[in-house]
Amino acid sequence: MPEAPAGIAATGCHATYEDVLSQRAPGFDWHMPTDGWECLALSYTSGTTGRPKGVVYHHRSAYLMKMGTVISWRMVLYPMFMQFGPLFHCIG
Repeated sequence: MPEAPAGIAATGCHATYEDVLSQRAPGFDWHMPTDGWECLALSYTSGTTGRPKGVVYHHRSAYLMKMGTVISWRMVLYPMFMQFGPLFHCIG
């Protein structure tokens, strides 16, 4: 017997990912960062102090974190892991 679909059916009120991609400007010129210290993301956190603050995540730190993770975890081709960091830390 086939399983029932999980979740709630889409209402069609919101654009799908494919809809958004199809509406892109045809002449858009993608540009890469010129400096590794350029902002990649800005997150807000209360951290462990309970005082809200903005945290800038830049391209250099993202790259170094990913390369360090691959080396230190001795990652295999298809890694599986469970993230267990506290949810109040910035960018989990």
